[in-house]
Amino acid sequence: MTDSEFISSTHELRTLALRTGSAIVGTSCGEDIAQDAMLRLWNMRSDIRSAAHGRALAVSISRHLAVDNLRRHKPTAITDGTLRTAASREPTPHERMVMDEDEDWLLRKLASLPTRQYMVLRLRQVERKSAEEIAAIMGISPGSVPTLLARARHAMLEELRRRRQ
Repeated sequence: MTDSEFISSTHELRTLALRTGSAIVGTSCGEDIAQDAMLRLWNMRSDIRSAAHGRALAVSISRHLAVDNLRRHKPTAITDGTLRTAASREPTPHERMVMDEDEDWLLRKLASLPTRQYMVLRLRQVERKSAEEIAAIMGISPGSVPTLLARARHAMLEELRRRRQ
């Protein structure tokens, strides 16, 4: 679908997205869902084959967005007579302190790894690089990457086990 074709069908697509989203989550969030669906449709406009395909995508995308919205705001527990939702659950000050201490400990242990193991672990786990990409970045053979990664993971596992004792 060309830009001009998309622009000319915008009103129809937005109306479909708004109706679909509002039918699932209500009118309060329906506008947000319709807007997000339109942005996604705009980004994929070159892949839309026809007006009918665009309409089907508008309905499908807004339905998925609405269901995701419901899941994010799904009630999770009733405690002391109050209903809490997963989206509104804030950690208590004590939980926040424990999480901060855990994060500090983890960062110190990661920093104590040998440099090559730390680099391989970071490139794989944080930056999601493949073994070939890691090997090219570090100037090592692709066969060395799994070995270094396994050693780094094993070292971290041992540190976690020591901490739990």
